[in-house]
Amino acid sequence: MSITYPVEGMTANRLYQINQEGKAGFFPIGVHNFWHGGVNLTLGDDDDLSIRAVAKGKIIAYRFTQEYCDLSETYPDGEEDKTYYEKDYSHNFVLIKHNHEPENSPTLEYYSLYMHLAPFKIYDEKYDKNKVSIFKRWKCFINTQKDGNGGNLRDRAGNKIGVIPQGAVVTQTTDPSSPEGYINNTKALNYIYVTSAFGDGYISQQVCLENISSNTYRCKVNGGRCDTAKKGLNVYESTSPASAVVAVLPKDTEFYFEEPYHYISKNGQIGSGMAKIKTSLNESSVGYIQVNSTNIRKGEKVIDPVLSDSTQTCQVDVHAGEILGWPGSDGVADNHSFHFEIFTKNEALFGSDGFWNIADDQGKPDSVYKILKDTPMSRMRPNQPISGKTIAKNTILELMDGVDSYGAF
Repeated sequence: MSITYPVEGMTANRLYQINQEGKAGFFPIGVHNFWHGGVNLTLGDDDDLSIRAVAKGKIIAYRFTQEYCDLSETYPDGEEDKTYYEKDYSHNFVLIKHNHEPENSPTLEYYSLYMHLAPFKIYDEKYDKNKVSIFKRWKCFINTQKDGNGGNLRDRAGNKIGVIPQGAVVTQTTDPSSPEGYINNTKALNYIYVTSAFGDGYISQQVCLENISSNTYRCKVNGGRCDTAKKGLNVYESTSPASAVVAVLPKDTEFYFEEPYHYISKNGQIGSGMAKIKTSLNESSVGYIQVNSTNIRKGEKVIDPVLSDSTQTCQVDVHAGEILGWPGSDGVADNHSFHFEIFTKNEALFGSDGFWNIADDQGKPDSVYKILKDTPMSRMRPNQPISGKTIAKNTILELMDGVDSYGAF
């Protein structure tokens, strides 16, 4: 398993030193005497220090905003120390899920969290040449004209006015302009008036359609030829190629994957499967296409950040050493600081004398852990004052009887 440190070019000793020399963010107890599950690292003014994934895994959640947070809205005057919230603050983060499969041992599932990452405006201003991989999206193009043919659509007089693609769904209704219906209709052909995403008109129920429900039909033929310029690749309603065809994207149509990292590998190879797509970065998805190296071709990578105060969930493959972001601010250090931690819910690592998950204990959530009485604990930062007293390095802390100590991860 390839492992790297979260800051490019730094050793464990250097990262430890940076944490110990910082103003806050120590492990496992912070300056306010609460559980602190990781370490805060202040990197100073070195613009070249990027934050990297420590191991191979999948990014499962992230949040990025355009600007730093305004903490004055969070802490009104009089409730907090002004020297704290007048500094820049970032709640941007990346969360990675890792799986380590050692020989002759159970699989270890663990997570790495990178918090207080710089907002996107900082990337635009200083780090344009090293964009974060999670923002990079392939621009792709339809590369086939295999779909588009179907059943001929006609006007009331029998003139061809279009084609309903094979697999498309239509709804039978009454012709609003001519209630009398199709001229020269025959029982053998039984032309009915339909509406669809591909146009309205008359189509032979007997030859072209199969019934789905009372007035709903699916086109079952592909003998009707559509214009070459309209031929391309089917877009389906769901992940099943048996679902309704909702559109046909002509050859050379530009599109983007909704979840881009599933279908094009890190080295640019096109995979296969049913993929949700959109035809513009600023639009919602149009449906699903069947991906393979024949149906599509890739163009260049473009930048498409989802900038929001809300957490974004995803499944993005990432490798050890890949750029995740740049240090922002934890609200305490002046600049270029971030929080890093690794954690796991693997029960094999936690015995009766350590931490355990108490999700079922009094309804507390999964993110809350309990420190057992008599658990030895060593403060990582020597001589750090707690409640006006000094605790020497390696002092064992004992919880009082009847007192539970909880802290958010």
